[in-house]
Amino acid sequence: MTMPHKCTPDPFQLKRLTIVWLLAGFVAAGIILAQARVENSPPLWVRSQTELSSRSSLPGSKVEAVVIRDYYSPIGFSIPMGSEIKGRIVSTTRKDRSALRLLFESVTIANQDYPLKGHVLEVDNARERVEPDGTILGLEQLGKRPGKIELILMAAAFAHPAILATAEATKYIIREVKHPEVHFLPGTDIAVVIDEFPPGPFPKVAAKQDPVTPEPLALLLEKLPNRTTTKNRSVPADWVNVAFLSSKEALIKAFEADGWTPAARASLRSDTKTFLAVAEHHSYNSAPVFTFLLDGREPALVFQKQTNTFAKRHHIRIWLTDKTWNGKPIWLAAATHDTGIDFSFEAKTFAHRVESDIDRERLKIIDDFLFLRKVASFSYMRRSSVASKSKNATGDEIRTDGRLAVVELHQ
Repeated sequence: MTMPHKCTPDPFQLKRLTIVWLLAGFVAAGIILAQARVENSPPLWVRSQTELSSRSSLPGSKVEAVVIRDYYSPIGFSIPMGSEIKGRIVSTTRKDRSALRLLFESVTIANQDYPLKGHVLEVDNARERVEPDGTILGLEQLGKRPGKIELILMAAAFAHPAILATAEATKYIIREVKHPEVHFLPGTDIAVVIDEFPPGPFPKVAAKQDPVTPEPLALLLEKLPNRTTTKNRSVPADWVNVAFLSSKEALIKAFEADGWTPAARASLRSDTKTFLAVAEHHSYNSAPVFTFLLDGREPALVFQKQTNTFAKRHHIRIWLTDKTWNGKPIWLAAATHDTGIDFSFEAKTFAHRVESDIDRERLKIIDDFLFLRKVASFSYMRRSSVASKSKNATGDEIRTDGRLAVVELHQ
């Protein structure tokens, strides 16, 4: 009878296997940690300095942009406002629709180049959709069958009989566009996801503490109204979230320098232009906005900023108060971001859906003006009277930390 052979493990082999498994575990953990760090990274906001086109831009062409907001990564890598980021166009076409894909590959900080990899997450206020890999997809071929936008247009046309003729003409306008081009002019804001950070040591930017509004100024601002209402029914609308200390001239110049345009007054002519903008899927930079009142008064200034669609836009209503600070007039403003469009049968006009977190729009205005070096000083004032959650005039939920941004502009 043969006894089964009993193997004695080789201690050196066990040691080697243990080391291999430990190394594999460390590598896997490192990959998971790196992925988590990248996934949890905030977007890097840049402003394109290059014209981008699915029709005329060639694969391999250089893309240049400038960072418009200080960036802080979870691994300690920081990119200050004003840094240059560079990349290239990877591809420009797709069979069934226009497309454009960019890849960012380096960033210049304080005259030193650092390698990185990043793809597009979002094009600000663009009609195009961005896929997970960063490919910017143009609109689908238009006019095949009524979609949501077409149904909204039909509702608008029947609410305004004078536009019915325009509606009929528009059927032919949108059918002419087979593959709408992806096209962005220099100055377009783009959110970038960083996929790979540069190897250390990392350049670092000290995190800035939000300055607090001086108490005498805060006491003055606390007495001013903080919420707007609709014109006809006095329904609570937008919260005041920015105060400007500025002359009228400096205020207008600051918005114009950042690409904002004044809004037109509502009329049949502006309604028709709005209708055509929606029908042809393009922007209408001076489109009217609803008139909101602050303490019973209409705004003195209204600005908006679009890219290539009326459906998405930044906009701000601004009221002049009878107060001054250090010789500068005080203006109160309500800023929100329109992210989509519907048709209101009750108001017989287009109504935008608003981004819930209105603090983002407040931050955008501050960062844009800081980037353009229009800000002499800014601070935040806490207000206990502002609800953290509420609804605006169209029923959208809005959220805020309640703070008022106080921005003093250079004259």
